Amino acid sequence: MKPLICITASLAVAIFMSTLDTSIVNVALPLLVHVFDTTFAASQWVILGYLLSLASAIVGVGRLGDLFGKKQIYMGGLFVFIISSALCGLAWNVHVLIVFRIMQGLGAAVLMALSFAIAQDAVPVFHITAVMTVLTSMISFGFAVGPTLGGVFIEHFGWASIFYINVPLGIVSILGIWLYLPETKPAKKVEFDVYGTILLAITLICYICAMTESETYGFFSRPVYALCVGTFLALFFFIRRERRIGYPLIQLHVFQDRLLSSSLLTSVLVYANMMCVQLLAAFFLAGVNGFSELQIGMALSVGPVFTGTLGYVAGALTKYIAARKIMIAGILLMVAGNIAMTTLGASQTIFDFCWRLALINTGLTFFQTPNNIMVMGNAQSNQRGVISALLALGRTLGQITGAAVMSSLFALFLISWGYAVIDAPRELLIHSYHLTFYITAAYMVGTVVIAYLGIQKISAERKKIV
Repeated sequence: MKPLICITASLAVAIFMSTLDTSIVNVALPLLVHVFDTTFAASQWVILGYLLSLASAIVGVGRLGDLFGKKQIYMGGLFVFIISSALCGLAWNVHVLIVFRIMQGLGAAVLMALSFAIAQDAVPVFHITAVMTVLTSMISFGFAVGPTLGGVFIEHFGWASIFYINVPLGIVSILGIWLYLPETKPAKKVEFDVYGTILLAITLICYICAMTESETYGFFSRPVYALCVGTFLALFFFIRRERRIGYPLIQLHVFQDRLLSSSLLTSVLVYANMMCVQLLAAFFLAGVNGFSELQIGMALSVGPVFTGTLGYVAGALTKYIAARKIMIAGILLMVAGNIAMTTLGASQTIFDFCWRLALINTGLTFFQTPNNIMVMGNAQSNQRGVISALLALGRTLGQITGAAVMSSLFALFLISWGYAVIDAPRELLIHSYHLTFYITAAYMVGTVVIAYLGIQKISAERKKIV
C-alpha cells in the first residue's frame, strides 16, 4: 500500500506544479514589467512561452513515454522542470526569463502528458478510480491556488520565489517516482516520428499564436489570417505523413473511436467555456459591481475549489452510476450555470456571482473526472502516453481558444455600440456579458449532443468500464 500512496502523491505533486505554473505567474506580470524595465506585451510572453512549448511538445513526449519507458521520460521531465524553475528565479532580464519559461514548459509537457498514463499502468484496477480522482482534482487545485499563492510569495519573498517553490516540490516528486515506480520496458521496435512531431508542433504554435494575436489585431487581420493558413498547411502535411509511415506519432485510426474523438472535442469546448467564465468575470465584477482585486480573486477561487473538492464525489459516483451519464449530467449543469450568468445584474452581491460560478465548476467536475477515468480505462497499453497527452492538449487548447474567442466576442458587442471595454457604461457591459453567455450556453447544448453521440454506441465490452 505504501508504494501506491507514494506514487499517487508524487504524481499529484507533479500535476499540481505544472498547473500551478500556468496561473501563478499571472499575478506577477505588473511587477515583472517594473523589475525588468520592459513592456507589458513582452511580459505576456512569460506566460505564452510556457503554454506554447507545453502544447507543442505534449503529444511528442507522450509518444516517447510509450516507446522508451514512461518512468525514464517522466523523471527526465521532472529534472528539466526543476532546473528550469530555479533558472527562472535567477533570470536577469525578461528575454532570459522567457527562454527559461520555454524550458519549463517542456518539462511540464512531460508531467501533463504521462501522469495519467503512469497511473493507469501502475495502479491496481480496484484503486484506479480513487487515484484518477486525486490526480484530476490536482489540475483544478493548481489553478485555484496559483493567484493567491503567487500574491503571498511575491509580497513576502519576492517575485523569484514563485519559481523557487517548484524546487523542493519537484525533488519530493522525483524521489517518489525513482524509489517506488516500477521500471517500464521500452517497446521492442523503437522508432520515433521526429518529422511528424515537428509538423504537429508547428501546427499548434501557429494555432496558439493566431488565437493570441486575434485578441490584439482581430480575427480578420492579416497576421491572424497568415497564422491560420500556416496552421492548416502544417496540419495537412502532418496528416499526410502520419498516413504514409509505419511508425506514426499518432495512429490516426484512434480518432475513428467515437468515444475518444468526442471526448477530446468535448474537452476543448468545456475548457473554453471555463476560460470564458474566468476571463469575463473580472471585467464584470470590476466594471459593473466595482469590486476590488482582492474580492475578484477570492470570487474566482470559489470555482476551482468546488472542482477540486467535488472531484472525489464524482469519482465515487462512477462506482454506482455509468461514467457517461455523470459526464452528460455535468455538461448540463454547465449549461444551467451559463444561463444563470445571463441574469446577473449590477445590484447583486458577490455571493450571487459565486453560486453561479460554483454551479458551472460543479458541472466541470462531473465531466472531467469520469471522462479521464473512462478514456484512460479504454486506452491500449502501448497508446496510453499519447492518449493521456491528447487529453491534456484538449484542456490547453480549450483554455487558449476560449480566452481568444470569447474575449473578442465580448469586445465586439461593445465595439458595435461604439465603446471599448475600459470605458463602456455599466448597462452595455451587462448587456454584452449576457449576450456572450447566451452564445456560450447555446454551444454547450451542442456539446451535450456531441458527448451523447460519442458514447451512445459503446460496445458491450466497454460497458464494463463506463
